[in-house]
Amino acid sequence: MCVCVKEGEQDILIILCSGKTLPLAASKGKGTGGVLKDGPLKKAIVKHFGSFDNFKEFNTTTAGIQRSGWGWLALNPTTKHLEITTTPNQDPLFTHVPIIAVDVWEYAFYLQYLNVKADYLNAIRNVINFDEADKRFLDAGGNAKH
Repeated sequence: MCVCVKEGEQDILIILCSGKTLPLAASKGKGTGGVLKDGPLKKAIVKHFGSFDNFKEFNTTTAGIQRSGWGWLALNPTTKHLEITTTPNQDPLFTHVPIIAVDVWEYAFYLQYLNVKADYLNAIRNVINFDEADKRFLDAGGNAKH
């Protein structure tokens, strides 16, 4: 659940999402960073993108965010298909169920990657907790049949 609160003339976004939108890299030391094991999420990614390597479409879409925002691999709750989508600034994802979220605000990568967003996006797979992503996919009702 995400809530937008109106205070005076300015909208203030308060995000209360039970940790579902936190980047999977936030679960450091848990799962298998960078390794997507055979299972429902991998099957769905291969079905949608043709192969796990072709999932780099995520990087292309996410790199297109100007200034700040998020790249999402998310499940469309109506079609049960995986989709890549983006949101600007700190805006949460209301239309889909988040499976993987990648923060592309400059502060997320500048110290290590300077202003080379593409290098950051190429390296992010190495720390994504794909075990958690697979769990989120299943919890959301996803399966590789769709």
